[in-house]
Amino acid sequence: GNVAIAREVTVEDVSVAASVKVGTDLSLSGEVRYYTAEGDQLGRGPLPPEVGKETKYAALFTIRNTTSNVTDGVFTARLAPGIEWTGKTSVTQGSAPTYTPSTRTVRWSLGTIPAHANAGLFFELSLTPTEGDRGTVPDMITGAEVTGSDSYLGYSLVRTSGLLDGSLKTDTKGSAKGSTVR
Repeated sequence: GNVAIAREVTVEDVSVAASVKVGTDLSLSGEVRYYTAEGDQLGRGPLPPEVGKETKYAALFTIRNTTSNVTDGVFTARLAPGIEWTGKTSVTQGSAPTYTPSTRTVRWSLGTIPAHANAGLFFELSLTPTEGDRGTVPDMITGAEVTGSDSYLGYSLVRTSGLLDGSLKTDTKGSAKGSTVR
């Protein structure tokens, strides 16, 4: 009697463990920079930004994938009022991003993001501050998201990132020069 019960429990545990499916996960991170981490200049124009003068910044986004392929990957971001799209872009995969002025939206079709892979996007932003911007740190991107489907389990994934401003938080060299409009 006791041996049969122990055997039954063991078999049950093994079958439960074998049927567990683990889906993939995505992460999305974004930053606005004037210099690379190595100190190379990405941006153009005065830093800190000056009223009536154009300053260009780099928006950089990284999407990281874990255990399964993600299909139909699409990234979108919305530019803040007063920020302009220059059209200068670079991506690690997929087609070049597009910009729709009426909705102020950047859209990038990534296609498939392989398991354990990263996808990266760069696009240039332009700021020409007005008198009303003086003394502020301008917003750059009001939000971003990436969507896709887990190819193994078939569920949809959505990851978002919040507001990015011109404070250059991740850019030590750039933030030292200043980010408040003069």
